[in-house]
Amino acid sequence: MDKFITLYNNLSIWQLSKDGLLGLAEFVVFENYKHHQKEFIKNTEMNKEVLQIYSEELNCFEQSKIYVARNDQNETVGSIRIMKWNKEQEFFSSKIFMDKILNADDNEHFWHVGRFAVSSNLGIQGLNLFRVLMLYAIAPICKYDKGIMFAECDSKLFKIVRYLGMETIALSDGIEILGSLTIPTYTTRSGLTEFVLRNQSLAFDVESSLNSSEYAHEKCFSEMRSSFCNNEILK
Repeated sequence: MDKFITLYNNLSIWQLSKDGLLGLAEFVVFENYKHHQKEFIKNTEMNKEVLQIYSEELNCFEQSKIYVARNDQNETVGSIRIMKWNKEQEFFSSKIFMDKILNADDNEHFWHVGRFAVSSNLGIQGLNLFRVLMLYAIAPICKYDKGIMFAECDSKLFKIVRYLGMETIALSDGIEILGSLTIPTYTTRSGLTEFVLRNQSLAFDVESSLNSSEYAHEKCFSEMRSSFCNNEILK
């Protein structure tokens, strides 16, 4: 059963259960094609990608936390997944840049953020929802001095995350995935500083919604705000 986390404006935030993985895959594929693909896509092609994503998320579910946003009609309008990487699961970045990833800035804790999607129907609210979902995703990363986040994002999102204050570094020029040019990227803990400081008012809401008895990183928002504001990680 999905776990209710909090309310954000007229949306509700949930932690997804395993039963919701197929719906997550359908939402991610549909929104990606809706955003980026102009020509008609056959249902068989989309279904193939849905099943592929479903299978991937099923395999890494025990190492992951998936958050979705829903509207008043209980429709999914946003999603994001954070996975603690055990150096065994394969994703786009790890397949192509394994050596570079393992040696990136001598980091010790590796996380992969994926399945980010926001409904195009949200308009400007979609950007605000992005900030909230991303705060949930980066929470465990910011707990460690040597935490690092990997992700694959389309070229437009790559520009947006940099504009929002994340020092995201591209690992290549990218390839086409899910109907758009997809760029493998990584961001260190220090590279998240500006984003957290810009959105620390939202971080308070995120922190208060976490159940301290369930996670190992619940206090990381207060910790990372303190360290960021005191410039402890800006060495």
